[in-house]
Amino acid sequence: MDSSVIMGVSCVQVNKGLKKSGLLKRFHDWVSAKASSDQALWALALVSFMESAFLPFPVEAISIPVMLANLRRVWLVALIATAASVAGGALGFLIGLFLFDTLGTLILDMYGLLEKANGMQADFRDWGWIWVMIGGITPVPYKVISIASGMASLSFGTFLLASLISRGIRFSFFACCFWIFGERLQVYLEKNSALISALVLVLMIGGFGVIYFL
Repeated sequence: MDSSVIMGVSCVQVNKGLKKSGLLKRFHDWVSAKASSDQALWALALVSFMESAFLPFPVEAISIPVMLANLRRVWLVALIATAASVAGGALGFLIGLFLFDTLGTLILDMYGLLEKANGMQADFRDWGWIWVMIGGITPVPYKVISIASGMASLSFGTFLLASLISRGIRFSFFACCFWIFGERLQVYLEKNSALISALVLVLMIGGFGVIYFL
């Protein structure tokens, strides 16, 4: 079957499964409740950690609402999201290194990327750090990159350094935008929340698509 068809089927199946279970709505409601609460930073760290290892939701689904809730702590949010995300990536790396035949296979198969990840091992041995940088900055799913890095036995030190740099750039970008544009950006995002949510979903699906076509 053509890879574009596989990608479409896989993404639609995952999305339908989440909608059917009500998981998307529950996650949205949970994020909305936590973003302005005393537990916001703990929730941010938890989601950032899980997203980098296996969670299908983009971490911006919580990092941006937490930044919006308090513009004075955007850099703290970026720091926590970076640290927790790298830690989650390290978990994904260890899953790929030690538990690929069980848990790693289950996670990658859920996204329809198991066969592709197997075929990327040679590239990871030579260009693994570049893949980690791409996965850390762009919508390309970092969780898939972290598991594939462990599966290909990429240097753990190289993985951590590339993850720290790339995830730091990604979260610092949003922090910088809120720091510079502040309330103007806050008002714009709140007025166009539906459009932004749709854009995030498109980017997330597009990120998975990139792996299929490379």
